[in-house]
Amino acid sequence: MAVIKSLLGRAKLKLLSRQLNSYSGVDVFTFSIVPALTSLSMHSLSKNGLSAVNHRIYVGDCSGGIRISGNKNRNLSVIPLLNEGHGKKLDLFTQFLAKGEFVLIWDDDVFCLDRVPIEWSLDQFNQNNQTAAVSLIPRYSFKWEINGEKHQPMGSYCLMVRRSIWEKEHLPFRQLHQPSGNPKSYLGEYDTADYANVELIKRGYQVVIAPNEIRKHLIVYKGVSSASLRVQKHAGPGLPDYLRKVKKKDLKYLVAMGVLIKIHELEQENQFLNMYEHKDYMITINRAYEILANELGENKVSEIEKKLDLDFRLIHKSLKGN
Repeated sequence: MAVIKSLLGRAKLKLLSRQLNSYSGVDVFTFSIVPALTSLSMHSLSKNGLSAVNHRIYVGDCSGGIRISGNKNRNLSVIPLLNEGHGKKLDLFTQFLAKGEFVLIWDDDVFCLDRVPIEWSLDQFNQNNQTAAVSLIPRYSFKWEINGEKHQPMGSYCLMVRRSIWEKEHLPFRQLHQPSGNPKSYLGEYDTADYANVELIKRGYQVVIAPNEIRKHLIVYKGVSSASLRVQKHAGPGLPDYLRKVKKKDLKYLVAMGVLIKIHELEQENQFLNMYEHKDYMITINRAYEILANELGENKVSEIEKKLDLDFRLIHKSLKGN
């Protein structure tokens, strides 16, 4: 099945590549392992962030079961893919699908509340033709030291790049097994997009990091996709061991479950069609809440739930146009 999926994906990429022409607009690349999360994220991006921008959305389906609302939209294509490294998938999409003036990498656990982040990003490119990348969600665990100066790493969670510069400089997104100067990286290697980040700065290009006032227009659940996949995989009355051993400071699983519950609630309100069915692991979610309430304390769980409620009210409000 994996081989067939890979072959189908490659065939579709090559077919699409022959049909596409360069255009003045934005190509959006995202990869899905939890279909409902991807559907909600892409819906918020296309309706809110990209509503006034010429764009095409390409979803790499690593789940094998994605059903995105609005799939009849000519600007949206779903390509079956193996769930390889993030950088490898980005390089593959860039090779075959990048035809727009800009490429927007958008993780499916990022939600856009309005047009401010996209419009601000495009304005940065318009102000300086040497701007090669704009990061809406940078990394904070360390800083690059390049030519005696410190630089915030741009990451690859929510990143827009100028395609002409990317192609001219022949830069990869994939991880490179070379010393990078990143003390947080496994074996000190270049993580996804790190090598490109460093090389762009060394070659005299500008990498812009969005300030806090711009990032406030996004809702981000970093790591939710992978955590949600684990919940999905271990669905049912039996609770996986890792949930029993979760550390008090590690709230990733709890947030993932809260997100899944909220998506389920939005489905019940008929906000999105043909979504993934979540009821198979609602029992796991409920039991995880009970265990984590004991680990974290009921007050802490209540605090997190309130934050999730507020976030999803904002997302829901933005999609209804209020």
